[in-house]
Amino acid sequence: MEKYVMEALFKMGEGQFGLQRAKDRFKEMVDDPDRTTLYEGWGVGERGFGGGTTNHAWSGGGQIVLTEYLFGLKPLAPGYTTFLLQPQPAGLKSGKLTIPTVKGFITVSFNNDKQGFKLRLHIPKGCTAIVKLPKGHSIYVNKKIRANSEDDSETAGFVTFELNEGKHQVSRDLAI
Repeated sequence: MEKYVMEALFKMGEGQFGLQRAKDRFKEMVDDPDRTTLYEGWGVGERGFGGGTTNHAWSGGGQIVLTEYLFGLKPLAPGYTTFLLQPQPAGLKSGKLTIPTVKGFITVSFNNDKQGFKLRLHIPKGCTAIVKLPKGHSIYVNKKIRANSEDDSETAGFVTFELNEGKHQVSRDLAI
């Protein structure tokens, strides 16, 4: 259930609250000195509900939300041959994610501060990224202007463009 709550918060533009809620809800499990995995229930032993495991997939729902919303990486075609990249950093200053695919590794990292938003992206051969960033400021790809507030590529509050295989640096004037 926590996965769906966190996902809903990101969809509502409340990613920071979603991250804080996840930290609060899972704190005891993450801080458990005897275990390195997440439980099936909210407690184990005397604090448990009478059963369950201490390594259970349901607790991994937050990983999906972090991938699809915080980093904004969602497959649009099988094997990530086409994927969406629409990050919502939710107040984080930096992050890095690597996803294995049948075509190779997709790597996304970002820095987000008062000076701007900088994204580094590695797209494997044979793959395409559809990048969506909030409009309103100039966007540079590999240090060349890609879009500004006057471009007709902006729809519904976003600038959308494609990037093909290779390493790319994307930057936006202000933090998102």
